[in-house]
Amino acid sequence: MRIRLKKKENIDSFIKRFKKRSLKFKNIEKLKIKNKGYRNKSFIKRLKYKNKIKKIQKEIRLGNFFQKLH
Repeated sequence: MRIRLKKKENIDSFIKRFKKRSLKFKNIEKLKIKNKGYRNKSFIKRLKYKNKIKKIQKEIRLGNFFQKLH
């Protein structure tokens, strides 16, 4: 599954959408972030946004791990 940045989308709304989608699917390894060239190609790669997304992924991984323990 790929999640793409919508045309003229704010990064914060993208991160909210990313979090909602990844919680729904719970399989983070298959989640790929694609920037379709609507903006600068390094847009998602900027450290600030990359770290936010990594943090969300880590939270969900931990949540999945603890769900398996129950």
